[in-house]
Amino acid sequence: MDEALIDLLRLEPHLSVRQLAKRLNRTENSIRYHLRKLTNAGVIKHEGPTKSGKWVIKR
Repeated sequence: MDEALIDLLRLEPHLSVRQLAKRLNRTENSIRYHLRKLTNAGVIKHEGPTKSGKWVIKR
């Protein structure tokens, strides 16, 4: 799941949690969990405002 999420964020870093969940056929809570996990591990970070920011892959 983490790799699929990272791949999608590489292609479309501006996607919202709702959009990510829909594209990956997961719940929004599942996406939030994985985003938090990846952020805490230093793999990704979010830049900019909550609603109009983007995800950056750090590795």
